[in-house]
Amino acid sequence: MTTVKQMGDRLNVSRVSIYSQIKKPEFKGHTFKDAAGVTQIDDVGQAMLEARYLQAQDETIKDIITDELNIDKGESGDGKEAVKGKNTELLALLQRQLETKDEQINNLLRIVSNQQQIQITHFLTDKQSAVARNDGPMDATVTTKPPSWYKRLFSRR
Repeated sequence: MTTVKQMGDRLNVSRVSIYSQIKKPEFKGHTFKDAAGVTQIDDVGQAMLEARYLQAQDETIKDIITDELNIDKGESGDGKEAVKGKNTELLALLQRQLETKDEQINNLLRIVSNQQQIQITHFLTDKQSAVARNDGPMDATVTTKPPSWYKRLFSRR
């Protein structure tokens, strides 16, 4: 769990931007208010925000790549050194983003796995309690509807 301010600092965006994102329906259930009234964001919400803002950063990377591809081929040696420096910076940035994405994917996989284990546990517990009550399996109970008044009135006997 992290606060909106911490998330804004981590992503280099304002708190207002974070609040505007977490008001969207896909963030429902991933934000909570603590006892002090501070909005907290869970791990899944954090991953969603990071993915959204990193996606916005990808646009700037595309711009950088386009700029570098449009550089005039007839530049002097100093210009070529500057391009090599930019390429090195770009590669480092892309490597950091790739590592962040890998970490996000691993976190999400761990969260999904934990949720599946919890659901399996709840399902098994519900089945065991139904068997203990001698209700039989939960899906074995079939309810039949009585015939409608029309069928009762006009049915052949």
